Amino acid sequence: TDYYKSQQHLAKKLLAYIDTHPNVKDMCYLPLHLAMIVYLNKVSRSQNLPETESEIYRRFVSHSVIRYVVKEKGDDDDDVYIERFSDMKKFLSDEEYELFQNISCLALYAKIQSRIIFSAQDIENHFPTKFT
Repeated sequence: TDYYKSQQHLAKKLLAYIDTHPNVKDMCYLPLHLAMIVYLNKVSRSQNLPETESEIYRRFVSHSVIRYVVKEKGDDDDDVYIERFSDMKKFLSDEEYELFQNISCLALYAKIQSRIIFSAQDIENHFPTKFT
């Protein structure tokens, strides 16, 4: 990306990180996973990058919720810190939090079945009042 063209040292750091973390390296064959890892590297703010698939997902979802809160609610992103999923309750309405929980369950269900795409039936089963 243009971000890494202008900051070669960050690109080299990311490649070194991927090479030394086999769990992360194994995920990089899927473009979606690679995009999540690159994004997390870009926004890491000097934090260590995640070392497991679960940590990558958790941190990516946390950053996604932070982006939503900053955009929709006008909070400053320095004020929005999410370490655990339960921390999200402070920033989301009850309805948004319930929706987040349902989406998380759907994602876990799909992950257990080794799928990365949700079917219409999956969505109808997990959100019967929203899409029927």
